[in-house]
Amino acid sequence: MKFTIKTVCQQDVEDIILRIFDKEADLNLDFTEVYHLLDGKQGILYVGEQETNESHTDFINLFFDEFFNSNDVLSATKVLIGFVTPENDPLYMNEMGIINDQMEKFKEDVQVFWGMKIAEEHTGMKIYVITT
Repeated sequence: MKFTIKTVCQQDVEDIILRIFDKEADLNLDFTEVYHLLDGKQGILYVGEQETNESHTDFINLFFDEFFNSNDVLSATKVLIGFVTPENDPLYMNEMGIINDQMEKFKEDVQVFWGMKIAEEHTGMKIYVITT
């Protein structure tokens, strides 16, 4: 798994939304979510890219292990999480259950924005998480 972290501003996040979670996304994210997420602040972007030999389950678990160990993410008040999966290898309910279990680690009052896209051009799953 490839895992990257970077500080982002509103324009960076808007660019991600335009490139990935546009009108063709299966569960849309738009600029309203970006506005509410950042509200003039900076956020931290975490990106995980699945290796071709990893199962979705292994990749999701590895991503969230890295994610929760990378910074003080549990103090976040807002979280945007987006998934891109290959058309020939979608997410299944058991994998969404794993993601839900991971998200339960956040405080009860955290605001979470979700997005998902099934993309024929992708060979592996990608996870984008932005926290503020």
